[in-house]
Amino acid sequence: MAQGQGNSKHDEKAVRPPDRPAWRSLPQMRYQNAYVWILFFSSMDVLLTLLILSAGKDTTMEINPIARFVIDGWGGLHGLGMAGASGLKFTLVVLAIVICEIVGRSSDRKGRRLAWVLAVIAAVPVVWSLGLLLMNQAILSGVE
Repeated sequence: MAQGQGNSKHDEKAVRPPDRPAWRSLPQMRYQNAYVWILFFSSMDVLLTLLILSAGKDTTMEINPIARFVIDGWGGLHGLGMAGASGLKFTLVVLAIVICEIVGRSSDRKGRRLAWVLAVIAAVPVVWSLGLLLMNQAILSGVE
């Protein structure tokens, strides 16, 4: 190899800025703390939904029309309905994380803000479900 001519792959790596990952690389996730909360609240949402729907038998129903369609369409609560709803929920979680990562590559501030906003949004159904369970417990115990 002549002097001044190097390996093209080596030269390509030398030119790339260090903060910009290669298109096939797997860099560290940017907003891991927010993602843990999104995953926690989403998991709690699935578990509390299962608890409420199981306890309510035929008197309760899922208020999210898309989740209700998936649960009913896949055999109801005792069929594959909750598995389908869980799959839907966690597919949306993965999509949200990917969107946060894409936004974060162009603007760290916007990506971080989006991740935390999504964590707060994921907490809303959990707070709602816990409120329903507490209200139902108070009604059942005779305390109003």
